[in-house]
Amino acid sequence: YVRVSGTWANTTFFQDSDAPAPATPPDGFKAVLTRAQWKGVIDFAAAANANLVTSFAFSAGTRDASGTWTPAQADKLLAFMQASGGRIAAAEFMNEPTYAAMGGAPRAMTPRLMRVTWKFSAPFSRPGLQTQSFSVPAA
Repeated sequence: YVRVSGTWANTTFFQDSDAPAPATPPDGFKAVLTRAQWKGVIDFAAAANANLVTSFAFSAGTRDASGTWTPAQADKLLAFMQASGGRIAAAEFMNEPTYAAMGGAPRAMTPRLMRVTWKFSAPFSRPGLQTQSFSVPAA
């Protein structure tokens, strides 16, 4: 396996274009992952004959006005992954749930909010995504 994840991934914006990365990430994010960088990961995993494990951004930039997580960023990452011939073996909903606020989650992240977020995102793990496993922190 090749794992491209970690607490930094919780707040990383996937730039779904071939333009250079912006000097500063969009609001609600702390870093930018470009297509070229992600394609490098896809190619490395293929060359190593390794399954890819990752996590999805979870920060304020991935949330709607009510604070609910939306799959827009994850959808873009997965669509590019598939278009590039890659495949994700497993994906974490977020990294380090025990340090949720430090990792970019809403400061008011509670077990109830985690359950609501998971309920909203569960249909996101759907057939056709070529993702074998999707996990969420226990709440």
